[in-house]
Amino acid sequence: MVPSPRSMQDFSPEWLNQVLSKYLPGGVTVSGVDVEPIGDNLGYMGILARLKPQFSGPRPANLPETFVAKLPATDESALETGMALRAYERESLFYSNCADAVPCDPPRHYHSVCDVELRDFAILMEDLTDVRFVNQVDGTRPEDAMLFIEGLADLHGQFWDNDALHRLDWLPDISEFGVAYKPLLESGLPQYKANWIDRHAPEIAEVFDLANERYPEVVTRLSQFPCTLVHCDPRIENVAFEATGGRDRVRLYDWQLVSRGPAAYDVMYFMKHSLDLDVRREIQGDLFDRYLARLSTHGVTYSRHQLEQDIGMATCTIWSFLSMIGNF
Repeated sequence: MVPSPRSMQDFSPEWLNQVLSKYLPGGVTVSGVDVEPIGDNLGYMGILARLKPQFSGPRPANLPETFVAKLPATDESALETGMALRAYERESLFYSNCADAVPCDPPRHYHSVCDVELRDFAILMEDLTDVRFVNQVDGTRPEDAMLFIEGLADLHGQFWDNDALHRLDWLPDISEFGVAYKPLLESGLPQYKANWIDRHAPEIAEVFDLANERYPEVVTRLSQFPCTLVHCDPRIENVAFEATGGRDRVRLYDWQLVSRGPAAYDVMYFMKHSLDLDVRREIQGDLFDRYLARLSTHGVTYSRHQLEQDIGMATCTIWSFLSMIGNF
Protein backbone atom coordinates (compact mmCIF):
# COMPACT_ATOMS: atom_id res chain seq x y z
CA MET A 1 0.00 0.00 0.00
CA VAL A 2 1.28 3.45 -0.93
CA PRO A 3 1.48 5.63 2.22
CA SER A 4 -0.42 8.90 2.39
CA PRO A 5 1.49 12.00 1.31
CA ARG A 6 3.09 14.07 4.06
CA SER A 7 4.30 16.94 1.88
CA MET A 8 3.96 18.46 -1.59
CA GLN A 9 6.75 16.22 -2.85
CA ASP A 10 4.86 13.04 -1.93
CA PHE A 11 1.97 13.32 -4.38
CA SER A 12 2.56 10.59 -6.94
CA PRO A 13 0.80 8.68 -9.72
CA GLU A 14 1.04 5.56 -7.53
CA TRP A 15 -0.90 7.21 -4.71
CA LEU A 16 -3.55 8.57 -7.08
CA ASN A 17 -3.98 5.16 -8.70
CA GLN A 18 -4.58 3.72 -5.26
CA VAL A 19 -7.11 6.28 -4.01
CA LEU A 20 -8.94 6.68 -7.34
CA SER A 21 -9.07 2.97 -8.17
CA LYS A 22 -12.87 2.76 -7.95
CA TYR A 23 -13.21 5.59 -10.47
CA LEU A 24 -10.72 4.24 -13.03
CA PRO A 25 -12.04 2.00 -15.80
CA GLY A 26 -10.11 -1.15 -16.65
CA GLY A 27 -6.80 -0.52 -18.35
CA VAL A 28 -6.64 3.20 -17.51
CA THR A 29 -4.13 4.40 -14.94
CA VAL A 30 -2.70 7.66 -13.68
CA SER A 31 0.63 8.03 -15.45
CA GLY A 32 1.76 11.39 -14.08
CA VAL A 33 0.65 14.32 -11.95
CA ASP A 34 1.34 18.05 -11.90
CA VAL A 35 1.36 19.56 -8.41
CA GLU A 36 0.65 23.25 -7.80
CA PRO A 37 0.75 24.64 -4.24
CA ILE A 38 -2.28 26.76 -3.33
CA GLY A 39 -1.47 29.82 -1.24
CA ASP A 40 1.61 30.25 0.90
CA ASN A 41 0.12 28.07 3.67
CA LEU A 42 1.73 30.26 6.32
CA GLY A 43 -0.17 30.28 9.61
CA TYR A 44 -2.74 27.76 8.44
CA MET A 45 -3.53 24.36 9.94
CA GLY A 46 -3.23 22.63 6.59
CA ILE A 47 -1.47 22.72 3.24
CA LEU A 48 -3.31 22.67 -0.06
CA ALA A 49 -2.26 21.57 -3.53
CA ARG A 50 -3.98 21.47 -6.89
CA LEU A 51 -3.35 18.14 -8.61
CA LYS A 52 -3.67 17.66 -12.36
CA PRO A 53 -3.25 13.99 -13.20
CA GLN A 54 -2.32 12.58 -16.58
CA PHE A 55 -3.82 9.26 -17.65
CA SER A 56 -2.59 6.37 -19.76
CA GLY A 57 -5.68 6.85 -21.92
CA PRO A 58 -8.49 9.41 -22.23
CA ARG A 59 -9.44 11.03 -18.93
CA PRO A 60 -12.36 9.09 -17.41
CA ALA A 61 -15.61 11.00 -17.81
CA ASN A 62 -16.40 10.62 -14.09
CA LEU A 63 -13.21 12.39 -13.00
CA PRO A 64 -12.47 16.13 -13.15
CA GLU A 65 -9.44 17.65 -14.80
CA THR A 66 -8.03 18.82 -11.46
CA PHE A 67 -8.40 17.99 -7.76
CA VAL A 68 -7.52 19.73 -4.51
CA ALA A 69 -5.57 17.75 -1.92
CA LYS A 70 -5.35 18.81 1.72
CA LEU A 71 -2.72 17.65 4.21
CA PRO A 72 -1.84 18.64 7.79
CA ALA A 73 0.42 21.63 8.29
CA THR A 74 4.16 21.05 8.03
CA ASP A 75 4.90 23.94 10.41
CA GLU A 76 5.26 22.36 13.85
CA SER A 77 3.31 25.04 15.73
CA ALA A 78 0.42 24.96 13.27
CA LEU A 79 0.46 21.15 13.29
CA GLU A 80 0.22 20.99 17.08
CA THR A 81 -2.61 23.52 17.02
CA GLY A 82 -4.46 21.38 14.49
CA MET A 83 -3.94 18.25 16.55
CA ALA A 84 -5.11 19.95 19.75
CA LEU A 85 -8.31 21.08 18.04
CA ARG A 86 -8.78 17.68 16.35
CA ALA A 87 -9.02 19.73 13.16
CA TYR A 88 -7.66 17.05 10.81
CA GLU A 89 -9.77 14.34 12.41
CA ARG A 90 -12.92 16.47 12.23
CA GLU A 91 -12.55 17.32 8.57
CA SER A 92 -11.56 13.83 7.45
CA LEU A 93 -14.51 12.29 9.27
CA PHE A 94 -16.85 14.97 7.96
CA TYR A 95 -15.92 14.26 4.35
CA SER A 96 -16.02 10.49 4.72
CA ASN A 97 -19.28 10.39 6.70
CA CYS A 98 -21.67 13.12 5.68
CA ALA A 99 -20.29 15.77 3.30
CA ASP A 100 -22.27 14.44 0.35
CA ALA A 101 -25.55 14.82 2.26
CA VAL A 102 -25.28 18.30 3.78
CA PRO A 103 -26.55 21.61 2.39
CA CYS A 104 -24.10 24.38 1.51
CA ASP A 105 -22.61 21.94 -1.02
CA PRO A 106 -19.09 21.19 0.25
CA PRO A 107 -16.56 20.21 -2.42
CA ARG A 108 -17.15 16.68 -3.66
CA HIS A 109 -15.16 14.10 -1.71
CA TYR A 110 -13.03 11.50 -3.52
CA HIS A 111 -10.82 10.12 -0.76
CA SER A 112 -9.86 10.71 2.86
CA VAL A 113 -7.76 8.95 5.45
CA CYS A 114 -7.78 9.54 9.20
CA ASP A 115 -5.33 7.86 11.57
CA VAL A 116 -4.90 9.95 14.71
CA GLU A 117 -2.19 7.77 16.25
CA LEU A 118 0.01 7.98 13.15
CA ARG A 119 -1.00 11.58 12.43
CA ASP A 120 -1.94 10.34 8.99
CA PHE A 121 -4.56 12.59 7.39
CA ALA A 122 -5.26 13.36 3.75
CA ILE A 123 -8.28 14.54 1.79
CA LEU A 124 -8.74 14.51 -1.98
CA MET A 125 -11.66 16.63 -3.12
CA GLU A 126 -13.22 18.66 -5.88
CA ASP A 127 -11.36 21.69 -7.17
CA LEU A 128 -13.87 24.54 -7.06
CA THR A 129 -13.52 26.09 -10.50
CA ASP A 130 -15.80 28.57 -12.24
CA VAL A 131 -16.89 29.98 -8.89
CA ARG A 132 -16.74 33.44 -7.37
CA PHE A 133 -14.73 34.00 -4.20
CA VAL A 134 -15.01 37.02 -1.91
CA ASN A 135 -12.03 38.66 -0.20
CA GLN A 136 -12.83 39.16 3.47
CA VAL A 137 -10.82 42.39 3.56
CA ASP A 138 -13.06 43.84 0.86
CA GLY A 139 -16.17 43.01 2.86
CA THR A 140 -19.30 41.13 1.86
CA ARG A 141 -21.98 42.59 -0.37
CA PRO A 142 -25.45 42.64 1.23
CA GLU A 143 -26.86 40.41 -1.52
CA ASP A 144 -24.13 37.81 -0.91
CA ALA A 145 -24.76 37.97 2.84
CA MET A 146 -28.48 37.33 2.29
CA LEU A 147 -27.74 34.39 0.01
CA PHE A 148 -25.27 32.84 2.41
CA ILE A 149 -27.42 33.27 5.53
CA GLU A 150 -30.13 31.22 3.81
CA GLY A 151 -27.58 28.51 3.02
CA LEU A 152 -26.52 28.51 6.66
CA ALA A 153 -30.16 28.14 7.71
CA ASP A 154 -30.52 25.13 5.40
CA LEU A 155 -27.46 23.52 6.99
CA HIS A 156 -28.68 24.16 10.53
CA GLY A 157 -32.27 23.21 9.78
CA GLN A 158 -31.38 19.80 8.39
CA PHE A 159 -29.63 18.75 11.63
CA TRP A 160 -31.56 20.78 14.23
CA ASP A 161 -31.47 18.65 17.39
CA ASN A 162 -32.76 15.60 15.52
CA ASP A 163 -31.87 11.99 14.74
CA ALA A 164 -29.74 13.05 11.77
CA LEU A 165 -27.53 14.99 14.18
CA HIS A 166 -27.40 12.32 16.88
CA ARG A 167 -26.34 9.65 14.37
CA LEU A 168 -23.11 11.58 13.83
CA ASP A 169 -21.48 9.99 16.87
CA TRP A 170 -18.01 11.04 15.64
CA LEU A 171 -18.95 14.74 15.72
CA PRO A 172 -17.22 16.59 18.59
CA ASP A 173 -19.23 18.86 20.85
CA ILE A 174 -18.43 22.57 20.82
CA SER A 175 -17.68 22.34 24.56
CA GLU A 176 -14.45 20.48 23.68
CA PHE A 177 -13.00 23.81 22.57
CA GLY A 178 -12.89 24.79 26.24
CA VAL A 179 -10.12 22.24 26.85
CA ALA A 180 -8.46 22.35 23.43
CA TYR A 181 -8.12 26.13 23.31
CA LYS A 182 -6.79 26.59 26.86
CA PRO A 183 -3.05 26.17 26.07
CA LEU A 184 -3.51 28.11 22.82
CA LEU A 185 -5.04 31.03 24.70
CA GLU A 186 -2.29 30.98 27.32
CA SER A 187 0.43 31.07 24.66
CA GLY A 188 -1.34 33.41 22.25
CA LEU A 189 -2.59 36.18 24.54
CA PRO A 190 0.86 37.58 25.49
CA GLN A 191 1.77 37.82 21.81
CA TYR A 192 -1.58 39.40 20.98
CA LYS A 193 -1.14 41.96 23.75
CA ALA A 194 2.37 42.77 22.55
CA ASN A 195 1.37 43.33 18.93
CA TRP A 196 -2.29 44.28 18.63
CA ILE A 197 -3.94 45.14 21.94
CA ASP A 198 -3.46 48.89 21.39
CA ARG A 199 -5.82 48.71 18.41
CA HIS A 200 -8.73 48.18 20.80
CA ALA A 201 -10.52 50.72 22.94
CA PRO A 202 -9.45 50.45 26.60
CA GLU A 203 -12.82 49.08 27.71
CA ILE A 204 -12.45 46.27 25.14
CA ALA A 205 -8.78 45.56 25.86
CA GLU A 206 -9.33 45.13 29.59
CA VAL A 207 -11.80 42.26 29.03
CA PHE A 208 -9.29 39.85 27.43
CA ASP A 209 -7.99 38.22 30.62
CA LEU A 210 -11.45 37.68 32.09
CA ALA A 211 -12.88 36.44 28.77
CA ASN A 212 -10.12 33.85 28.39
CA GLU A 213 -10.52 32.71 31.98
CA ARG A 214 -14.26 32.21 31.47
CA TYR A 215 -14.02 30.76 27.96
CA PRO A 216 -14.51 27.08 29.00
CA GLU A 217 -17.61 28.11 30.94
CA VAL A 218 -18.99 30.01 27.94
CA VAL A 219 -18.60 27.14 25.45
CA THR A 220 -20.05 24.71 27.99
CA ARG A 221 -23.13 26.91 28.27
CA LEU A 222 -23.33 27.17 24.49
CA SER A 223 -23.32 23.38 24.24
CA GLN A 224 -26.48 23.30 26.36
CA PHE A 225 -28.47 25.34 23.82
CA PRO A 226 -30.52 23.50 21.16
CA CYS A 227 -27.78 22.11 18.94
CA THR A 228 -27.22 21.36 15.29
CA LEU A 229 -24.28 20.74 12.98
CA VAL A 230 -22.20 23.93 12.97
CA HIS A 231 -19.30 24.81 10.69
CA CYS A 232 -17.62 27.01 13.35
CA ASP A 233 -15.58 29.02 10.82
CA PRO A 234 -18.11 30.36 8.29
CA ARG A 235 -16.14 33.42 7.25
CA ILE A 236 -16.90 34.68 3.76
CA GLU A 237 -13.44 33.49 2.66
CA ASN A 238 -14.62 29.92 3.27
CA VAL A 239 -17.53 30.41 0.89
CA ALA A 240 -17.69 30.22 -2.90
CA PHE A 241 -20.61 31.31 -5.07
CA GLU A 242 -21.31 29.20 -8.13
CA ALA A 243 -23.42 30.62 -10.97
CA THR A 244 -26.20 28.23 -11.93
CA GLY A 245 -28.20 30.31 -14.38
CA GLY A 246 -30.48 31.57 -11.63
CA ARG A 247 -29.52 32.39 -8.06
CA ASP A 248 -25.96 31.52 -7.15
CA ARG A 249 -25.26 28.22 -5.43
CA VAL A 250 -23.51 28.52 -2.05
CA ARG A 251 -20.44 26.27 -1.61
CA LEU A 252 -19.03 26.12 1.93
CA TYR A 253 -15.60 24.58 2.51
CA ASP A 254 -12.82 24.24 5.14
CA TRP A 255 -14.63 22.03 7.67
CA GLN A 256 -11.74 21.62 10.13
CA LEU A 257 -13.75 22.90 13.11
CA VAL A 258 -17.11 21.26 12.37
CA SER A 259 -18.93 20.55 15.64
CA ARG A 260 -22.20 19.90 17.39
CA GLY A 261 -23.26 23.27 18.77
CA PRO A 262 -25.75 26.16 18.70
CA ALA A 263 -26.70 27.66 15.36
CA ALA A 264 -26.24 31.16 16.78
CA TYR A 265 -22.48 30.58 16.94
CA ASP A 266 -22.26 30.27 13.14
CA VAL A 267 -24.57 33.24 12.59
CA MET A 268 -22.52 35.39 14.97
CA TYR A 269 -19.22 34.25 13.47
CA PHE A 270 -20.28 35.08 9.93
CA MET A 271 -21.64 38.51 10.82
CA LYS A 272 -18.73 39.57 13.04
CA HIS A 273 -15.98 38.39 10.69
CA SER A 274 -17.41 39.02 7.22
CA LEU A 275 -19.44 42.24 7.31
CA ASP A 276 -18.15 45.78 7.60
CA LEU A 277 -19.59 47.46 10.68
CA ASP A 278 -21.77 49.94 8.77
CA VAL A 279 -23.11 47.20 6.49
CA ARG A 280 -23.84 44.93 9.45
CA ARG A 281 -25.75 47.64 11.25
CA GLU A 282 -27.77 48.36 8.13
CA ILE A 283 -28.78 44.80 7.23
CA GLN A 284 -28.58 42.89 10.52
CA GLY A 285 -32.33 42.88 11.11
CA ASP A 286 -33.02 41.73 7.56
CA LEU A 287 -30.39 38.99 7.92
CA PHE A 288 -32.01 37.71 11.11
CA ASP A 289 -35.45 37.70 9.48
CA ARG A 290 -34.15 35.95 6.36
CA TYR A 291 -32.36 33.33 8.45
CA LEU A 292 -35.37 32.61 10.66
CA ALA A 293 -37.78 32.44 7.73
CA ARG A 294 -35.57 29.92 5.95
CA LEU A 295 -35.09 27.94 9.16
CA SER A 296 -38.87 27.68 9.57
CA THR A 297 -39.12 25.84 6.23
CA HIS A 298 -37.31 22.97 7.98
CA GLY A 299 -39.92 22.88 10.73
CA VAL A 300 -37.73 24.72 13.25
CA THR A 301 -39.30 27.23 15.63
CA TYR A 302 -36.73 29.77 16.81
CA SER A 303 -37.73 33.27 17.86
CA ARG A 304 -35.94 36.48 16.94
CA HIS A 305 -35.57 37.27 20.64
CA GLN A 306 -33.94 33.90 21.37
CA LEU A 307 -31.62 34.18 18.37
CA GLU A 308 -30.39 37.59 19.52
CA GLN A 309 -29.87 36.34 23.08
CA ASP A 310 -27.93 33.31 21.87
CA ILE A 311 -25.79 35.46 19.57
CA GLY A 312 -24.97 37.63 22.57
CA MET A 313 -23.62 34.61 24.44
CA ALA A 314 -21.73 33.36 21.38
CA THR A 315 -20.12 36.79 20.97
CA CYS A 316 -18.35 36.28 24.30
CA THR A 317 -15.98 33.91 22.48
CA ILE A 318 -14.58 36.68 20.25
CA TRP A 319 -11.90 37.74 22.76
CA SER A 320 -10.59 34.20 22.97
CA PHE A 321 -10.52 33.82 19.21
CA LEU A 322 -8.46 37.00 18.93
CA SER A 323 -6.11 35.80 21.66
CA MET A 324 -5.40 32.59 19.78
CA ILE A 325 -4.31 34.60 16.73
CA GLY A 326 -1.22 35.55 18.71
CA ASN A 327 0.12 32.04 18.04
CA PHE A 328 0.41 32.67 14.30
